[in-house]
Amino acid sequence: MSLTLEDWVSRLKDKPLPAMALTVQRVTQLIDSPNTTNADYQRVISRDPGFTLSIFRAFGNNKRAPKEAPSNLAHAIALLGVGPVIDSTQKLPILKKVLKGAARQGLYGSYSRAAHAAGYAYRWGHDRKDNNPEEMAIAALLHDCGEMALWAYAKEEMKKVMLLVSRRQSRDVAAKKVFGFAIEELSHTLTEEWRLPQLTQDALHPYGAFHPRSLGVMLAGELARESEKDWFSPATADLIELVSEHHRISTNEAIAYVHRQAVDTAHDIYGLPLPANAPLLLQIPAPTTPQEPASAPKSKQQAAPKKASQPRKQAKAAPKSVEQTKPVEQPKPITAKQVKPKVEQPKQPQPIKQTKPKPEPVEQVTRKPEPTEPPKQAKPAP
Repeated sequence: MSLTLEDWVSRLKDKPLPAMALTVQRVTQLIDSPNTTNADYQRVISRDPGFTLSIFRAFGNNKRAPKEAPSNLAHAIALLGVGPVIDSTQKLPILKKVLKGAARQGLYGSYSRAAHAAGYAYRWGHDRKDNNPEEMAIAALLHDCGEMALWAYAKEEMKKVMLLVSRRQSRDVAAKKVFGFAIEELSHTLTEEWRLPQLTQDALHPYGAFHPRSLGVMLAGELARESEKDWFSPATADLIELVSEHHRISTNEAIAYVHRQAVDTAHDIYGLPLPANAPLLLQIPAPTTPQEPASAPKSKQQAAPKKASQPRKQAKAAPKSVEQTKPVEQPKPITAKQVKPKVEQPKQPQPIKQTKPKPEPVEQVTRKPEPTEPPKQAKPAP
């Protein structure tokens, strides 16, 4: 009997997401430093979804904590103290130690998309003069928490989902065939169970598309997912068009804007075992260069019989065909024969020689003074 959504929530709600080893190492160094601030903790932890989730879950489990969840990591650490940070470094499972093979790569891919989405959302919120762009970054970072939990604790089922996706089925359809529900439904239910910030919950609900902040989070997550596949696909182009409308800039400006953010995110996650999307931008010539030589000779071979079948109608365009067929060896004698009849027609210079009736107007000019002179001399004679 297959498990329901509620069964999966009860199975996953008490299990932590693994943290990356480098994050734990850097946080440990910050703990040992006396000059570390809450902003320093936020700068390191905010790139790791597993470590970030542990801080917010500690806040949700704290009975003395206020009912409203903190909007960012620095605020959460200020309310809870450094204790949850220290506990996370000691108790969180290390990703590379607990997962192997496809499950490890799948969770690394989810963490990478989350880091890219967080970078986009933070930059967009900052440029739109949002009061709390860090909250938008946290919402984008934890947007796919259900998928992350499934990769960590249901790897066999996730392998089946990815197999269906590789067969050109949508992610939602594949998840419903395997689990019986969409993965976003699981993510939304877990965010409510863990008492994550309200913006994180709103971005997983359909009505979130009608609010600029939650729409930015949703758009950042989709852009991170599609650009990971192909920066130049129609789906990515449509998302960049939405970015241009969201920021009220032109499409070309939006393309450059998003590409710069992808490069910035690659710098931010440098050192972490996460694949970056920015290097995929360098693959622009790869799909175009092999197609041009393959398609060029086909078009020339198909164009050759057309020129041979109708040489008289396209006699005026003969020099153009000569230029196009220079790299081809066979059409050269054909074009040469077509050029010879043009040279053999010397009829055009003959009318030019015959059109020298310039002495005729001279004769008419000489005739004009003859009738004029006698009448002038005839009047004074009598």
